[in-house]
Amino acid sequence: MFPYSQIAGADIIVKTLRKLSKDLKKDGVATPLLFFDLSKCPLPNNSYDVVIALNVLEHIKDHKLAVQEVYRILKPGGLFIFEVPYGENLFDAYDRQLRHYRRYSNMQILRLLEESGLKRVYFSHLGFFVYPLFWCIKKLCKQSVAVELPIRQSRLSKILIFVTSGLVMRVIFRVELMLGRLISYPCGIRCVGVFEK
Repeated sequence: MFPYSQIAGADIIVKTLRKLSKDLKKDGVATPLLFFDLSKCPLPNNSYDVVIALNVLEHIKDHKLAVQEVYRILKPGGLFIFEVPYGENLFDAYDRQLRHYRRYSNMQILRLLEESGLKRVYFSHLGFFVYPLFWCIKKLCKQSVAVELPIRQSRLSKILIFVTSGLVMRVIFRVELMLGRLISYPCGIRCVGVFEK
């Protein structure tokens, strides 16, 4: 994994987390702030009830080792909550720019987690209703020649952000979340899940 200092805006993230840690400490909750490579996790075995990794695994070259480390540090019955980008065949230059090693297919992420010993509690996707638009934009970007890719990616990303930030999209996302309590979506922009040790 690359040093967190190379992430755009990392200094803001670190300052925010440090402030949060101090605020929680003032409230009587000791909350250390740790930075480490998840594939070389320094935390002790069977020590955590929950591990949350939102937009993490796609940034780790050896994601199998990282998931084994998650399993190792979870207590028996502990939960792993994750979110990763969906659409293995949509991986493009923009993903590389974001320092992703991969996007995931359902089979790939499920196999990765289950082979580590984790058991599925919940698995679904976010962005099911906007996935067709997202898919089209990603495919258009993949067809762009390398020279014009950043310009085209930027334009298409701005269109997607504009389209998804309106009132209609907020309603669609709200409906998606409500229905998501009853059903599991087969695809979407992101895979999400809860797995148990």
